[in-house]
Amino acid sequence: MTQSVLVRKNGWSLPLHPYQVSVWISLAFVVILYYGVFVHYLPFVWRIFGVIIGVVLLLSHVIAYVTTVSINPGDIHVIGNSEEHDYYCEICDANVFATSKHCSRCNKCVTGFDHHCVWLNTCIGTYNYRICRGVAVCRL
Repeated sequence: MTQSVLVRKNGWSLPLHPYQVSVWISLAFVVILYYGVFVHYLPFVWRIFGVIIGVVLLLSHVIAYVTTVSINPGDIHVIGNSEEHDYYCEICDANVFATSKHCSRCNKCVTGFDHHCVWLNTCIGTYNYRICRGVAVCRL
């Protein structure tokens, strides 16, 4: 009898990484601190700008985060059947691109594999690399 191996589709796939959960908790803490304390200490004239800037940065970060985590960075040959192929992955038992690398944490080949991000709980590759940079910039 063969054992079924879990293949992660994206960053929402269970089990969640503790670092990913800590990102959500720290973001909630920063938002509460910013709007509950910091904005109230701004001069009244600047408060509206403080709120607007905070909302824009928060929305930018959340949209980039959700988009990056939701994208499946897997090789299209493994996700679906494609006729084009360059190399063969014995673990995935599929033809893959030359730039693909097998991620042992997600158990799939990822096109243009850069790294597995525990903070986003997904692999970073060709399909979500640019958006991942947006998450990092917004988080600063």
